[in-house]
Amino acid sequence: MGTFIGQIASWHMSFLFISAIGVIGLIANSLLIPRNLPRPGKTDPRGLLRILLNPQLFVALLITALGYGGTFTVYTFLSPLLEEKMGWSAAAVVVILVVYGLMVAVGNTLGGRWANLQPLQALRKMFIGLALTLVALLATSSMHYLGLINVLVMGFFAFMNVPGLQLYIVKLAETYTPNDITLASSLNISAFNIGIALGSLIGGQVTAKLDLGITPLFGAVIVGVSIILVSWLLRQAATVTDCTK
Repeated sequence: MGTFIGQIASWHMSFLFISAIGVIGLIANSLLIPRNLPRPGKTDPRGLLRILLNPQLFVALLITALGYGGTFTVYTFLSPLLEEKMGWSAAAVVVILVVYGLMVAVGNTLGGRWANLQPLQALRKMFIGLALTLVALLATSSMHYLGLINVLVMGFFAFMNVPGLQLYIVKLAETYTPNDITLASSLNISAFNIGIALGSLIGGQVTAKLDLGITPLFGAVIVGVSIILVSWLLRQAATVTDCTK
Protein backbone atom coordinates (compact mmCIF):
# COMPACT_ATOMS: atom_id res chain seq x y z
CA MET A 1 0.00 0.00 0.00
CA GLY A 2 2.84 2.39 0.82
CA THR A 3 4.38 1.86 -2.61
CA PHE A 4 1.02 2.31 -4.32
CA ILE A 5 0.28 5.54 -2.45
CA GLY A 6 3.78 6.82 -3.18
CA GLN A 7 3.25 6.23 -6.90
CA ILE A 8 -0.15 7.91 -7.18
CA ALA A 9 0.69 10.79 -4.82
CA SER A 10 4.17 11.24 -3.32
CA TRP A 11 6.47 9.52 -0.87
CA HIS A 12 5.37 12.03 1.77
CA MET A 13 1.85 10.60 1.61
CA SER A 14 3.21 7.10 2.23
CA PHE A 15 4.60 8.22 5.58
CA LEU A 16 1.35 9.99 6.43
CA PHE A 17 -0.51 6.76 5.67
CA ILE A 18 1.82 4.81 7.97
CA SER A 19 1.29 7.41 10.70
CA ALA A 20 -2.48 7.11 10.31
CA ILE A 21 -2.27 3.32 10.64
CA GLY A 22 -0.22 3.80 13.81
CA VAL A 23 -2.85 6.09 15.31
CA ILE A 24 -5.59 3.58 14.46
CA GLY A 25 -3.54 0.83 16.11
CA LEU A 26 -3.03 2.97 19.22
CA ILE A 27 -6.77 3.62 19.51
CA ALA A 28 -7.54 -0.07 18.95
CA ASN A 29 -5.08 -1.05 21.70
CA SER A 30 -6.69 1.40 24.10
CA LEU A 31 -10.18 0.09 23.40
CA LEU A 32 -9.64 -3.64 22.93
CA ILE A 33 -6.85 -4.72 25.30
CA PRO A 34 -8.18 -5.56 28.80
CA ARG A 35 -6.99 -3.16 31.49
CA ASN A 36 -6.73 -5.80 34.21
CA LEU A 37 -3.87 -7.79 32.65
CA PRO A 38 -1.02 -8.60 35.07
CA ARG A 39 1.91 -6.23 34.76
CA PRO A 40 5.52 -7.44 34.79
CA GLY A 41 7.74 -6.44 37.69
CA LYS A 42 10.27 -3.64 37.53
CA THR A 43 13.23 -4.21 35.24
CA ASP A 44 16.60 -4.49 36.93
CA PRO A 45 19.26 -2.57 34.93
CA ARG A 46 21.78 -5.21 35.97
CA GLY A 47 19.70 -7.70 34.02
CA LEU A 48 21.09 -6.22 30.82
CA LEU A 49 24.57 -7.34 31.83
CA ARG A 50 23.33 -10.74 32.93
CA ILE A 51 21.78 -11.27 29.50
CA LEU A 52 24.66 -9.93 27.40
CA LEU A 53 27.28 -11.81 29.42
CA ASN A 54 25.47 -15.11 28.98
CA PRO A 55 26.96 -16.81 25.88
CA GLN A 56 23.75 -18.55 24.81
CA LEU A 57 21.60 -15.44 25.13
CA PHE A 58 24.18 -13.21 23.45
CA VAL A 59 24.54 -15.59 20.51
CA ALA A 60 20.76 -15.87 20.25
CA LEU A 61 20.53 -12.07 19.94
CA LEU A 62 23.20 -12.15 17.23
CA ILE A 63 21.21 -14.80 15.39
CA THR A 64 18.14 -12.57 15.49
CA ALA A 65 20.04 -9.58 14.11
CA LEU A 66 21.83 -11.53 11.36
CA GLY A 67 19.22 -14.12 10.43
CA TYR A 68 16.45 -11.56 10.22
CA GLY A 69 18.52 -8.65 8.95
CA GLY A 70 20.19 -10.53 6.10
CA THR A 71 17.01 -10.34 4.04
CA PHE A 72 17.00 -6.55 4.23
CA THR A 73 20.10 -6.26 2.06
CA VAL A 74 17.66 -7.19 -0.71
CA TYR A 75 14.26 -6.23 0.65
CA THR A 76 15.21 -2.58 1.18
CA PHE A 77 15.89 -2.30 -2.55
CA LEU A 78 13.25 -4.71 -3.76
CA SER A 79 11.33 -2.21 -5.91
CA PRO A 80 14.36 -1.07 -7.95
CA LEU A 81 15.48 -4.70 -8.23
CA LEU A 82 12.12 -5.66 -9.72
CA GLU A 83 12.00 -2.66 -12.04
CA GLU A 84 15.61 -2.13 -13.12
CA LYS A 85 16.93 -5.70 -13.11
CA MET A 86 13.88 -7.85 -13.79
CA GLY A 87 12.03 -5.44 -16.05
CA TRP A 88 8.70 -5.17 -14.24
CA SER A 89 6.68 -1.98 -14.57
CA ALA A 90 5.97 0.29 -11.62
CA ALA A 91 2.30 -0.72 -11.71
CA ALA A 92 3.22 -4.41 -11.69
CA VAL A 93 5.57 -3.88 -8.75
CA VAL A 94 2.64 -2.70 -6.62
CA VAL A 95 0.79 -5.97 -7.28
CA ILE A 96 3.96 -8.00 -6.74
CA LEU A 97 4.54 -6.38 -3.36
CA VAL A 98 0.98 -7.21 -2.31
CA VAL A 99 1.56 -10.87 -3.24
CA TYR A 100 4.91 -10.68 -1.46
CA GLY A 101 3.08 -9.53 1.66
CA LEU A 102 0.72 -12.51 1.41
CA MET A 103 3.72 -14.84 1.16
CA VAL A 104 5.17 -13.19 4.26
CA ALA A 105 1.91 -13.79 6.15
CA VAL A 106 1.82 -17.46 5.14
CA GLY A 107 5.48 -17.99 6.03
CA ASN A 108 5.14 -16.23 9.37
CA THR A 109 2.11 -18.33 10.33
CA LEU A 110 3.70 -21.63 9.34
CA GLY A 111 6.99 -20.64 10.95
CA GLY A 112 5.24 -20.12 14.27
CA ARG A 113 3.68 -23.57 14.11
CA TRP A 114 6.90 -25.31 13.08
CA ALA A 115 8.94 -23.61 15.80
CA ASN A 116 6.59 -24.52 18.65
CA LEU A 117 8.16 -27.84 19.59
CA GLN A 118 11.82 -27.50 18.63
CA PRO A 119 12.51 -23.85 17.80
CA LEU A 120 16.26 -24.14 17.27
CA GLN A 121 16.07 -27.06 14.83
CA ALA A 122 13.24 -25.32 12.98
CA LEU A 123 15.20 -22.06 12.80
CA ARG A 124 18.20 -23.75 11.22
CA LYS A 125 16.01 -25.23 8.49
CA MET A 126 14.34 -21.87 7.90
CA PHE A 127 17.67 -20.06 7.63
CA ILE A 128 19.03 -22.70 5.25
CA GLY A 129 15.93 -22.29 3.08
CA LEU A 130 16.34 -18.50 3.14
CA ALA A 131 20.06 -18.64 2.30
CA LEU A 132 19.45 -21.01 -0.63
CA THR A 133 16.67 -18.75 -1.89
CA LEU A 134 18.97 -15.72 -1.77
CA VAL A 135 21.62 -17.63 -3.74
CA ALA A 136 18.97 -18.57 -6.30
CA LEU A 137 17.85 -14.94 -6.44
CA LEU A 138 21.44 -13.91 -7.12
CA ALA A 139 21.48 -16.23 -10.13
CA THR A 140 18.11 -15.02 -11.43
CA SER A 141 18.21 -11.33 -10.48
CA SER A 142 18.12 -10.31 -14.16
CA MET A 143 15.45 -12.83 -15.20
CA HIS A 144 11.89 -11.62 -15.60
CA TYR A 145 9.87 -14.60 -14.36
CA LEU A 146 12.40 -16.78 -12.53
CA GLY A 147 13.59 -13.74 -10.61
CA LEU A 148 10.01 -12.96 -9.59
CA ILE A 149 9.46 -16.53 -8.38
CA ASN A 150 12.56 -16.32 -6.20
CA VAL A 151 11.47 -12.95 -4.81
CA LEU A 152 8.16 -14.47 -3.71
CA VAL A 153 9.90 -17.50 -2.21
CA MET A 154 12.17 -15.09 -0.35
CA GLY A 155 9.04 -13.47 1.06
CA PHE A 156 7.88 -16.87 2.28
CA PHE A 157 11.13 -17.48 4.19
CA ALA A 158 12.01 -13.89 5.15
CA PHE A 159 9.75 -13.49 8.20
CA MET A 160 9.17 -17.17 8.92
CA ASN A 161 11.85 -17.08 11.61
CA VAL A 162 10.31 -14.27 13.69
CA PRO A 163 8.07 -16.38 16.00
CA GLY A 164 10.80 -18.96 16.56
CA LEU A 165 13.42 -16.34 17.38
CA GLN A 166 11.15 -14.69 19.93
CA LEU A 167 10.11 -18.02 21.43
CA TYR A 168 13.69 -19.24 21.72
CA ILE A 169 15.01 -16.12 23.45
CA VAL A 170 12.22 -16.39 26.03
CA LYS A 171 12.99 -20.07 26.64
CA LEU A 172 16.68 -19.27 27.10
CA ALA A 173 15.86 -16.45 29.51
CA GLU A 174 13.63 -18.77 31.52
CA THR A 175 16.61 -21.11 31.91
CA TYR A 176 19.55 -18.74 32.40
CA THR A 177 18.09 -15.41 33.60
CA PRO A 178 14.61 -16.13 34.98
CA ASN A 179 14.36 -12.68 36.55
CA ASP A 180 15.03 -10.93 33.23
CA ILE A 181 12.59 -12.62 30.84
CA THR A 182 10.79 -9.40 29.91
CA LEU A 183 14.08 -7.59 29.34
CA ALA A 184 15.42 -10.43 27.20
CA SER A 185 12.28 -10.35 25.09
CA SER A 186 12.64 -6.58 24.65
CA LEU A 187 16.30 -6.90 23.70
CA ASN A 188 15.35 -9.40 21.03
CA ILE A 189 13.00 -6.83 19.49
CA SER A 190 15.93 -4.40 19.50
CA ALA A 191 18.03 -7.05 17.77
CA PHE A 192 15.41 -7.28 15.01
CA ASN A 193 15.72 -3.53 14.43
CA ILE A 194 19.52 -3.64 14.54
CA GLY A 195 19.36 -6.36 11.90
CA ILE A 196 17.12 -4.21 9.69
CA ALA A 197 19.51 -1.27 9.99
CA LEU A 198 22.58 -3.44 9.36
CA GLY A 199 21.07 -5.23 6.38
CA SER A 200 19.84 -1.99 4.83
CA LEU A 201 23.22 -0.33 5.37
CA ILE A 202 25.11 -3.19 3.74
CA GLY A 203 22.61 -3.36 0.89
CA GLY A 204 22.97 0.38 0.33
CA GLN A 205 26.75 0.18 0.20
CA VAL A 206 26.64 -2.77 -2.20
CA THR A 207 24.16 -0.97 -4.45
CA ALA A 208 26.18 2.26 -4.45
CA LYS A 209 29.65 0.79 -4.88
CA LEU A 210 29.07 -2.53 -6.65
CA ASP A 211 25.76 -3.55 -8.21
CA LEU A 212 22.14 -3.86 -7.15
CA GLY A 213 21.98 -7.38 -8.57
CA ILE A 214 24.50 -8.83 -6.12
CA THR A 215 22.75 -7.71 -2.92
CA PRO A 216 21.34 -11.26 -2.53
CA LEU A 217 24.90 -12.60 -2.26
CA PHE A 218 25.64 -10.44 0.75
CA GLY A 219 22.29 -11.32 2.26
CA ALA A 220 23.06 -15.03 1.86
CA VAL A 221 26.44 -14.58 3.57
CA ILE A 222 24.85 -12.79 6.53
CA VAL A 223 22.18 -15.48 6.90
CA GLY A 224 24.93 -18.09 6.53
CA VAL A 225 26.63 -16.70 9.64
CA SER A 226 23.37 -17.12 11.55
CA ILE A 227 23.22 -20.78 10.42
CA ILE A 228 26.69 -21.33 11.89
CA LEU A 229 25.62 -19.72 15.17
CA VAL A 230 22.44 -21.80 15.35
CA SER A 231 24.51 -24.94 14.80
CA TRP A 232 26.78 -23.88 17.67
CA LEU A 233 23.78 -23.46 19.97
CA LEU A 234 22.50 -26.88 18.95
CA ARG A 235 25.86 -28.43 19.86
CA GLN A 236 25.81 -26.62 23.20
CA ALA A 237 22.30 -27.90 23.91
CA ALA A 238 23.33 -31.45 22.98
CA THR A 239 26.34 -31.22 25.32
CA VAL A 240 24.14 -30.10 28.22
CA THR A 241 21.72 -32.94 27.51
CA ASP A 242 24.54 -35.51 27.50
CA CYS A 243 25.90 -34.19 30.78
CA THR A 244 22.54 -34.50 32.51
CA LYS A 245 22.05 -38.14 31.51
